[in-house]
Amino acid sequence: MRKLIGVVFVLGLGACHGSVAHQAPGPGVPGANSARDAVAAFLAGVNAGDLQAMSAVWGTPTGLARDDIPLKDLEEREAITIRCLKNDRYTVNSEASGPEGRRILNIALTRGTLTRIADFTAVTGPNGRWFFEKVDLGTLMDLCKAK
Repeated sequence: MRKLIGVVFVLGLGACHGSVAHQAPGPGVPGANSARDAVAAFLAGVNAGDLQAMSAVWGTPTGLARDDIPLKDLEEREAITIRCLKNDRYTVNSEASGPEGRRILNIALTRGTLTRIADFTAVTGPNGRWFFEKVDLGTLMDLCKAK
């Protein structure tokens, strides 16, 4: 299980250090307008079991994760992510600056009678859009195992 979780949340994608072009996004542009919106869109995709919605906001500073890893691997990661992050509700407790322009959102996820708190990281990518990058699973392991 530990290996699977590591695979899910460590995309293994290299970070790109360069300038980000800030343009008005057109229709269908991936990502979100803010860190909070990226995490909200990702969690909405998780709850809907919508792999396309999840992959439209999951990425790194270089862009979408789906552009950098094979589709089969992405779908496997998303399926495991759904199992761990599916929730009845969530609350953003705080949002703070992180390293290299990232935003760290401390979120309480509730599923049934279990509530667990974890840090979600969002990052800006191409065109100044925000992407969900990763989540610290340390406190969510029982949610991953719960049915």
